[in-house]
Amino acid sequence: MNLRFPLRGHAGCRRRGWLAGLLALPAVLALCGCQPEKGEVAGKVVYNRQPLTHGTVMFFCQDQQIISRLIMPDGTYSVPELPLGPAKVAVVTHPPIPEGYQRPQKLPPSRDAPNLGEPARSRLPFGARYVPIPHRYSDPDQSGLAVTVARGSQTFDITLDPETGRSR
Repeated sequence: MNLRFPLRGHAGCRRRGWLAGLLALPAVLALCGCQPEKGEVAGKVVYNRQPLTHGTVMFFCQDQQIISRLIMPDGTYSVPELPLGPAKVAVVTHPPIPEGYQRPQKLPPSRDAPNLGEPARSRLPFGARYVPIPHRYSDPDQSGLAVTVARGSQTFDITLDPETGRSR
């Protein structure tokens, strides 16, 4: 049985076939695991020899992304899904949310977002004390904090100096 395709050698069909293949290439690459590689950075933030119990650690990545996570009450933080390469880091503190405003949200699950669990700020102890830090740490260009994100997990502990405003 010989099937004939009347437009088989026609130039228009070849162009359309080539164009369809080109348009399908990103989907094929995504399925092959050609996604940009990511890293995870975790550590502890210390100020005045004590864990910083409230605040945010922000990573200013080379690709212009700004990725931030809250500092946990024990001073630790963890930032998954960071692009590989150099990143400047800034730290800011903010007062805890008062107990009466810590209402759990009932949002539908997101299909593509990672499950980060219960929001960190809802676990802050009632009456926790706000600790101001030198303003320079909130500016990634003045903080003196930088890290090169590598594939996999790495530790980046942050020690903030209260007197000079410089990090160690």
